[in-house]
Amino acid sequence: MDSKIKISITNFITVIYLFCFLIISNGTYISTAAKIFFSILVFFSMIINYKKVFNAFSLWLVIYTLFVLSSVSWALYGEFARQSASTVVYTTICSLAIPLLLINNKKDLEFFYKIIIVLPLIYYIYYLIFYDVPNIFDLRQDASNQIYNNIGLYAAYSFLFVMIYQAEREKRNIYYDVFFVIDLFLIIISQSRKSFIYIGIIVILSMILESKNVLKTLLRILLVFVLLFIAYQVVKNGLFGDSMKELLLSFEGDASDSSYVGRMNQFDISIGLFNQNRFLGLGIGAIEYVCRFVHGQSAPIVDNDYLDILSDLGIIGMVIYYGFHIYLLIQYIYNKKKWNKKNLLFFVLLIMLFIQGFLIRGYFNNYYIPILLYLIYYDTKTLKQDDSTILET
Repeated sequence: MDSKIKISITNFITVIYLFCFLIISNGTYISTAAKIFFSILVFFSMIINYKKVFNAFSLWLVIYTLFVLSSVSWALYGEFARQSASTVVYTTICSLAIPLLLINNKKDLEFFYKIIIVLPLIYYIYYLIFYDVPNIFDLRQDASNQIYNNIGLYAAYSFLFVMIYQAEREKRNIYYDVFFVIDLFLIIISQSRKSFIYIGIIVILSMILESKNVLKTLLRILLVFVLLFIAYQVVKNGLFGDSMKELLLSFEGDASDSSYVGRMNQFDISIGLFNQNRFLGLGIGAIEYVCRFVHGQSAPIVDNDYLDILSDLGIIGMVIYYGFHIYLLIQYIYNKKKWNKKNLLFFVLLIMLFIQGFLIRGYFNNYYIPILLYLIYYDTKTLKQDDSTILET
């Protein structure tokens, strides 16, 4: 890595932010103290330099939060909705620290990339130190929590950000290529299905989008299908663990995977709630309340942003939340001729977030999603500023 490491106050605050909100469990004294700390910092930053608040990212966060707060007034489960709304408010306020405090120049941005790259390894070490881990090479085995899923997810993002970081540099730093191996190792031992899917998306989309030659593109697509077939056979034979094998068999009609079956059951619950108030939803937190307290499901959420938002906030909430994603998508499509390799990779990240909506619950109190969305938004601004960095074929 770099021979000289200089940590500014901004970088130090960035480390605190990511550690407290992405590694420390939500609801602990440390995470609560961090919420208060960053809320105060954001408040004073807005007073000192309020102009930084006026951008598309911040405007979207505020509109979304106001709609969440207003949903309490028509919520079917009022008390639970109020608690859920306060969680969203804290998440939004702390997320405003990203444009106000953490990313003000290219050096801050580069440091952010580096932290995201090393984050899964730090999380893995933290997990081994502070939790009773029966098998350090199979985190899912006899696990008492699902932190292994986060480790795998962070590793998938780290994999992509290694590519982004290298794309920004004039000279490739081979030390960071080591993290490709580390990330793949962490994904394998976590047996996170989502992470395997994300790595596949990264590789496939990067291969296809980098080519403007029709013949090359067709050959790459053919290669992708060959690799997918090989991966299918490998997973089916259990070489990536029983969890991945069971999921594949579930899709083939063998309903033996409890996670898959649970998701299908909760799909029906979500659609039922959505049909009760299609435009406004039943108020923030409705799906969680029903699954946890009415049906007594062990998993209190459906792990699908699209279904969760439709249940809680209706069609209007869906338009508001994913409206910003679509805005970013339009920016990339409109400026496609200006893409360089970095822009292409951020476009891949945006597509991942659309797909991720089917696999996790990110809209509620997830601190990683606003970080990624702001980094994508920051990248779209470079498309308007620089016409010289055209993607080479």
